[in-house]
Amino acid sequence: MGMADWALVFPVIMQGLSLSSLFFVVLLAGAGLYMYFASRTLRMEEDMAVPSAAVAEDAADLPASPVESAKGGHAVRILAVCGNGQGSSMMMKMKIGKFLEQRGVPHVMDSCAVADYKTKLQTTDIIVSSKHLAGEMSPGEGKFVLGVQNMLNPNSFGDELLGIIKNNFAN
Repeated sequence: MGMADWALVFPVIMQGLSLSSLFFVVLLAGAGLYMYFASRTLRMEEDMAVPSAAVAEDAADLPASPVESAKGGHAVRILAVCGNGQGSSMMMKMKIGKFLEQRGVPHVMDSCAVADYKTKLQTTDIIVSSKHLAGEMSPGEGKFVLGVQNMLNPNSFGDELLGIIKNNFAN
């Protein structure tokens, strides 16, 4: 199964390239069009995602400002973790930050690689990572690890994240 793209798609591409060098331009234009419309659809889906009533209630129960927030008087500190700490965790950090800002949740975001998460535990309340990496982490007492299926869509795990914040870090 893993070789299906090479067995089915690559021969067609090679045949097209052997017939005309213009085929390469057509192939690139098709890929560009696909990416343009796919990204527009993704952005539209993200913008159209309206928080459910439960999410709105959870956000309403949270403190209004970072100063009067979570345990010890600080905003909830969230660490986004991925395999290398450069791509997915940076995107996840931005997406979760935007998600929490829209709901008025005071927070501080950071990101790193799974190999470096222990160095940031002292300044972290919640770790968010993919499900397969979440099992490799042990944050210690009073800290939480949230393993998610789709790291780049906080709407898919936002209820669970807000629940952890409300139950453990809200006044």
